[in-house]
Amino acid sequence: MAKSCPKCREKLSETPERVVFPYEGLGLSVLKNGFECASCKRKEYEDKVDKYSQDFIGLQGPHPPEINWQMYIDEHSDKEKEELTDILLAIGILSIESKDSWEIVDGSSRTIGLNLGLPSSGSYFYFKRKKDALQYACLIYDDHYKWEARHIGEVVSRDEALFEKSET
Repeated sequence: MAKSCPKCREKLSETPERVVFPYEGLGLSVLKNGFECASCKRKEYEDKVDKYSQDFIGLQGPHPPEINWQMYIDEHSDKEKEELTDILLAIGILSIESKDSWEIVDGSSRTIGLNLGLPSSGSYFYFKRKKDALQYACLIYDDHYKWEARHIGEVVSRDEALFEKSET
C-alpha cells in the first residue's frame, strides 16, 4: 500500500528529493524528506517567506533580495532563527557548501562566521554573496575583533585527497 503525506493525505514518494520552485520573485530550493509530499514542503516554505518577507527579505523587482541582517542577529527565539536560516538556505544566500562561498575568519585564521549553535543546526553556514558576509560581520563583530572575510575558491575533500594519493 502506498504511503500518504501526514499533512494532506496525498500519495507521496518516499524518496528524499530537492523541490525547486519560484515564489514572490525568489527562487527556492528545498529538500523534502520521504515522509512529506512536495506540495506540503512548498507550502511550508511559502508560509515562512510570507511570515518574514516584509521585514527580513527586501524584494526589489528583478534585483537580488536585500537581507535585513540586523533582524537576523536580533532574533532571540531559536525557532524563529531556524526559520530565518531555512529561508536563507532555500533562496541561496547561505550554503552548507564552502566552495565558491565566503567565510568570516578571525586574526588567527579560525572560522568565526555563521555557526548558530542551535540544537538542530550542527553545520557551519557560508555566505554565497560577499556583500552579505561583510554586512553580517560588520554588525556582529564590528571593531571588537580582528576579522576578515575570505572567498573559498577550491575545496578538496578528504576522500578526493585519499583517492589522488592512492592513484600516485
